[in-house]
Amino acid sequence: VTERGVPSGMTRLNPWTGEYVDYDNPNPRGSPHGVVIDSEGDVWWAGRDVHLARLTPSTGEIREYRTNGPAMHGHTPVLDSKENVWFSMLAGNHIGKWDRATDKITLWESPVGRDRPYGIFVSPDDKIWYAKFHDCGVSMFDPETETFTQYKAASAPCAVRRLGQDSKGIVWYGLFSRGILVRLDPATGEQREIKIPTGI
Repeated sequence: VTERGVPSGMTRLNPWTGEYVDYDNPNPRGSPHGVVIDSEGDVWWAGRDVHLARLTPSTGEIREYRTNGPAMHGHTPVLDSKENVWFSMLAGNHIGKWDRATDKITLWESPVGRDRPYGIFVSPDDKIWYAKFHDCGVSMFDPETETFTQYKAASAPCAVRRLGQDSKGIVWYGLFSRGILVRLDPATGEQREIKIPTGI
């Protein structure tokens, strides 16, 4: 789990013993956000002033992949099928990729100026999907062509924070604080809004 306070860090809980192990972030104000664990057991997170940080629990070593330029803070990391680490950048309006083969990070700027990529996932065909926090919808990035496809919600304006995909390939996302769930079929681009009966 991430510890976003000051000092910031990562904590591992052993659910069988109740034992906690804390790993201090090199940047006490680093505010780690999002966490994913690869097949080697390394723990990845994104945060303030870094694209990504990588913890090797067996040694306690933490490596930071620091930012340069206007694309600053990392937000949420995910793995693709080759275990490259992709991440959103809410503040920087980019998405990024750490390439396992080269140990290098590449950034792509969203073509929509106020997208503010938030939640992110990788589909089984290694397409990158992210929530458009300010632009009220979701976007798909194709790494092979390096192109973005935009999907705007009908009930704009709104905020979108998280999204997911079901076993049939349908993408789902919620309109934050609106009580609306959106069903998106990537095969056709068709979207359907479902009002959640919250009683308010």
